[in-house]
Amino acid sequence: MKSEMAVIYLAVTIAALSCSDLPMRSDGNVSDLRSEMVVLKKRLNLVEKKNALLEAENADDKNKIKRLKDDYGVLKGQSDKRIKELTELGNKQKTEFVETTNRMADDIKKKEKDLTDRLARTMQAAAQKEGELSKTIDGLKKITADKDQLISQKENMVKNLEADMAGLKTELASRDNSVIQCDKKIKELVTEVETLKSELEKKDKLLKER
Repeated sequence: MKSEMAVIYLAVTIAALSCSDLPMRSDGNVSDLRSEMVVLKKRLNLVEKKNALLEAENADDKNKIKRLKDDYGVLKGQSDKRIKELTELGNKQKTEFVETTNRMADDIKKKEKDLTDRLARTMQAAAQKEGELSKTIDGLKKITADKDQLISQKENMVKNLEADMAGLKTELASRDNSVIQCDKKIKELVTEVETLKSELEKKDKLLKER
């Protein structure tokens, strides 16, 4: 804008200088120069008006730029404050996350150790119980074997007793027959004795009568 004004002022200066030499020039040249001066003045007026408008627009633009800079400063301050708050919050959350992670890791390690110890104790107790059960099973097997042997002995004894019972039954049956025969003979002897006794009484009575 300033360069254009300088050109216009230079043109006006040249025209003025040209006008100072008017006595040396012809009337035609003077008329042309005057026409040019009129045109240049009109152009100068237009340029000045345009310059005024541009300066007004420039002032408005400067005001807008100032307002934008002020708004930018406010927004930047708010943004910086927010960024600082978010950074502090992020650092705080990061610290809390690290602390929580470490605490959880410690808890997990502790729980893993507790579980490992409990598993070891459980396995040890299971092995001890297994050993005790094995001993108990071995004892029960021995007892069972002894009982099986005893049962076998008892069965043999029962078989022997059954055989003895069968022999005794046979012997008792034979003795029963002998007893029956003895009873029969005793009855016969008793009958004979009574008969002899009756005969003796009769003879004794006869003797007494004589």
